[in-house]
Amino acid sequence: MGKYIFGVDVGGTAIKIGLFSDGVDLIKKTSIATPKEDINVEKGELATGDKIIPAIANEIVRIMKEENISAKDILAVGAGIPGPIDSRGYVLGCPNLSLGVFDVKKKFEFILSSIIAKELNEDVKISVYPLNDADSAGLGEKYKLTADEGKIYSDIVFITLGTGVGGAVISDGKLALGSCGGAGEIGHIIVNYDEEDKCGCGHHGCLEQYASATGIVRLAKKYFGFEEGVSAKDIFDKAKENDENALKCVDLFAHYLAKGLGNICSVVNPEVVIIGGGVSAAGDIIIKNIEKYYKNYVFPPCANVKFSIAKLGNDAGIYGAACYASDNIV
Repeated sequence: MGKYIFGVDVGGTAIKIGLFSDGVDLIKKTSIATPKEDINVEKGELATGDKIIPAIANEIVRIMKEENISAKDILAVGAGIPGPIDSRGYVLGCPNLSLGVFDVKKKFEFILSSIIAKELNEDVKISVYPLNDADSAGLGEKYKLTADEGKIYSDIVFITLGTGVGGAVISDGKLALGSCGGAGEIGHIIVNYDEEDKCGCGHHGCLEQYASATGIVRLAKKYFGFEEGVSAKDIFDKAKENDENALKCVDLFAHYLAKGLGNICSVVNPEVVIIGGGVSAAGDIIIKNIEKYYKNYVFPPCANVKFSIAKLGNDAGIYGAACYASDNIV
């Protein structure tokens, strides 16, 4: 019997779980709804994973039963969490899930071992390695790029363009986590000091206000006459059909994105920038427009960077979580 790793990606609506071999090859994947019944934002209550972590642990054990896998053959669990994770394994708050500050590593390990003891009658502690979900997706895409090209990239900037803008920085082959797990928040680089509208973080002019799916829609409605109900996909589709206002909107989006990427790349000097998230489905039109402006904003010696569209889609998080766990197994 082989050895296995679980990769978990916790999202606002769904939790994706992958079973991998110790070579980080995907064997099986599944998805469960994210439990939210214990969260009452209006009353100011902060959940501490009281239903989320047990739901994940139960699903892991269900898969183990289904695949006839002993707990002794599970090497580790990696878990991407939508919030900053410090070096101790503490989550420092997840706004989208209204989670407070708690030791997610310790809690997850305790709950998982308790359920394994009850359901499988095995007294085994499995190590859990939590990390930020954008960091997890970045590691997953690094894995995919290496597998596809047969080349190891050690310095990468990963940016995810979805409802918000997140990111991950991989330097010398390792994730840059920062002192409290907040490294890689590319979406909150300020790219417009004249912006009057406020970003969700409380500041003004963050990249997220222009390069997220919601940010692109905001630009389209505010400056280019698009009406309610338009989506970021609609705008890119129209741009590909040479709609004048859509082309202008995509151009402005790319201008701000190139500015933000120029700033971060001047600091970390990556070999490649990988663009992921739902917006990346627009494909090469994004890269072509970024390249028009990128060199205007980056320190010249850092300008020679490869731009790549992410390949793993919704599986990036589970792959990255499994890779992170694999890298941390003692």
